Amino acid sequence: MRLGYAECGPDGVTLSSLKTGGDLDGDSPVSAFLVSRLDFDVQALEIPNLPEKEAEGLIRYRLRALYPGNPNETVFDFHRRQQGARSRVVVFISNRSRLDKYRSKVPEKPVLLPYCLIEHTARILENVRVWFCHASWLELSVFREGFLVSSTVVRRTTENEPDCARLDAELPEEVRALPALVIASESEVGQIRKVMEGHRCRDVRFLDYQELAAMHKKIDGLFRVEKRTSVLRTPMARIVGLSAVVVVLGILFFFKQLRIAEDNFARLQNDRAELESQSGRRIALERAIDDLSVTYSRLETKRPKDVYRLLSELARVLRDGVQIRGLVVRGDGFQVEAAGSNPLRVMEGFHGNASFTGVKLSQVVPDAGSGPERFSFTGEFHAP
Repeated sequence: MRLGYAECGPDGVTLSSLKTGGDLDGDSPVSAFLVSRLDFDVQALEIPNLPEKEAEGLIRYRLRALYPGNPNETVFDFHRRQQGARSRVVVFISNRSRLDKYRSKVPEKPVLLPYCLIEHTARILENVRVWFCHASWLELSVFREGFLVSSTVVRRTTENEPDCARLDAELPEEVRALPALVIASESEVGQIRKVMEGHRCRDVRFLDYQELAAMHKKIDGLFRVEKRTSVLRTPMARIVGLSAVVVVLGILFFFKQLRIAEDNFARLQNDRAELESQSGRRIALERAIDDLSVTYSRLETKRPKDVYRLLSELARVLRDGVQIRGLVVRGDGFQVEAAGSNPLRVMEGFHGNASFTGVKLSQVVPDAGSGPERFSFTGEFHAP
C-alpha cells in the first residue's frame, strides 16, 4: 500500500507524498491518504458493551465534555474493542467543514490517521509508546495491554521545531519505561536514532514510512461514505427503481386510504348505534308519557267530588224541617233519601239554585211512625 498525505490549510487541501514531502504525481497509485493529525482530535474512552446505535449516542453525549467544538458541527468515527463487560473505544473527532474539504479532494481514497497504521503493531507489542513524526507535527500514542490510553499531538514550526528525541526525554518515568516505536521519514529516522542513543534510550524500534506502508496490504479508512452501486447509475435501473418507489408509495397510499375508510366506517357505526339508542330511549319515554296520561285521566275520573260543597248547598235548599236519611254520590249525580213535610215545596227550592240540574222527585212514602213523609230525589250537582 502506498500512502499519500493530505493537509487542510486556509487555501484548501494540499496533497503530497508521505515519503518525499513533494507534490504527488497525478498518475501515482496512492492507496490511501494520511490526514493531518492537527485537524483531528483522538480520545480514548471506556463504555459499556452496547449495540452500535446506542454506543454512538453515548459517545456523542460524552464528547460534549471532551471536545470544545460546536456539537452540531462535530463529526466523529470510532473503533471499538471489547474487554470483558466493557468496551475500549478510540474516537476520532473533527469539524464537519474541515472533513468535507478533505473529502472533496480525495473522494475515492480511504482517509487515515496514524492510529490506523500503528494499531495492529501496538496490539502485538501490548505495552508501547509510539512516536509518529511528520514534517508538520509529532504524535505520541501510549498503549497498554494493546489498548490506546492516550494520544497527544505537537505542532512543528520553523521557529521552534520540537524534536521527537528531546520530547521523549521529558516524558514521565512511567511512560519512558515502556518500549518505544518511532515512525518517521527515512532521512529523519537516522537523526532520531543518534539522538536517542545519546540519551541512552533502550528498547527502541524504528520504522520509516515505506516500511510502515509495506506492513499493510489493505486498510479501512475513517469517516467512510457508503458508495452507491454502479447498477443504480444506469438510466434503465433508475427508471426501474423510480417505478418501484412509485408502486410502493401507491400501495402505501392505498392502505392509508383504506385505513381511513375503515376508521370512518367504524365511527359511523358507533354514531348509528348511538342514534338507535337515543331513538329507543325517546320511544320508551313517549310510551311512558302516554301511560302516565292514561293513568292521570283514569285518576281524574275517579277523583271524588266536593261532597262538602254538595251538602252545604243541600242544606241551603232543604232548610229546616227536612232530614237527610241517606246520600249516594256518583260523579256529578247524586241520590238523596230524606224525611220531611211538603216534598213539592222542597223541589221548588232546587229549581231556584243554579248548582243543581235535573232534580227529580222519585218517591214519596208516608212515614208510619211519625207524621213527616219519606221521599227521595235524584239530580246532578255542578259546583260553581
